[in-house]
Amino acid sequence: MLRGHRFSHTVILSLLVLLINMFSLSAQSIKPQPQQKAEKKLILYLNKLIADYPQNKLGKKLGKMQKPFAINNQGILKVVRLMPDYENNGKSCLIKHSIPISKISSVFYDYYVGFVGNDDVAVKEEKAANIKAAYKTVGYLSLLHIAPLGDGEFGVEIQKKLMMLVKGVQAFYPK
Repeated sequence: MLRGHRFSHTVILSLLVLLINMFSLSAQSIKPQPQQKAEKKLILYLNKLIADYPQNKLGKKLGKMQKPFAINNQGILKVVRLMPDYENNGKSCLIKHSIPISKISSVFYDYYVGFVGNDDVAVKEEKAANIKAAYKTVGYLSLLHIAPLGDGEFGVEIQKKLMMLVKGVQAFYPK
């Protein structure tokens, strides 16, 4: 009888150790990984720039953000903006710009801040008539404008920080 009692304690102890290990492993998998952290920092900063610098006093139309910046599983950075459709009497349309993270070669700053692609077709531009319509490719660009910062030395600091964040994400998406 004593022997069976030891066996049940051993089984219970083993099950307890197993459960503790399972919970600690699942808790570790919940923690953000370095890639997720780097992507989140970049996305938060890009969306903050759009929110902090909405005033555009120059001619480049950036529209109103409809879907914030996001990075998909393939490492493609996307943003969707509501813009006037000059081909359709100025009615609004959705424009989606996307660029693979690996194709960002630098960050530009003049009045605007944005990304420079590594070739003339790095940024894909797609258009949809409304939220339910399918997107159709309308062209390719070498620049992705993010926000109209205006003039000033602060823009150079933003440019540097943005490039640092991009490089942090690019480490996970080889060229």
